Amino acid sequence: EFLQNNGFGSLETFFDGSFDKLLAGAETVEEKFAVTFNAIAESAQEAFNFISNASQANFDAEYSRLENQKEIALQFAGDSAVARAKIEEDAETKKKEIANREFKAKQKQAIFNIAIDTAQAIVSTYAQVPKVDFGVSATTLALIIGGIGATQIGMVAAQKVPQYWKGTDNAPAGLAYTN
Repeated sequence: EFLQNNGFGSLETFFDGSFDKLLAGAETVEEKFAVTFNAIAESAQEAFNFISNASQANFDAEYSRLENQKEIALQFAGDSAVARAKIEEDAETKKKEIANREFKAKQKQAIFNIAIDTAQAIVSTYAQVPKVDFGVSATTLALIIGGIGATQIGMVAAQKVPQYWKGTDNAPAGLAYTN
């Protein structure tokens, strides 16, 4: 129950006998390797997702703290328009910094998940292709799957951090969007 409630449900297969049953049902060395590899990879992916969720909670808490700090600073600024504008500008800058770090963390998480999924697919291909004749070898299928995974990783890695403002300083209203 602890494992299920904390996002580590796949680890339960090692303790409840499911893994042993899966391993016993595997006939070839390739199938046994695939069962073992996939079980370990699934557990690693769940552990990484648990860490990712904790990271997201940290980013959410940073946004919340920043908003609270901004509200307190605005109360101390009183009626000073210049001070209030500076507080808003500083808070927006910090918010963008957090958003940039969050984007980069999510990008790394996506790349990790794609790599694990691709590895699982390749290992499963080697275990299954000898049983099913697709007219191509397991190596050819594995190369195709690896190519698809590499393409996905390339697409994710090529994404740029979103730019939230583009323009000029339009004092006293702040940044103005142009073009």
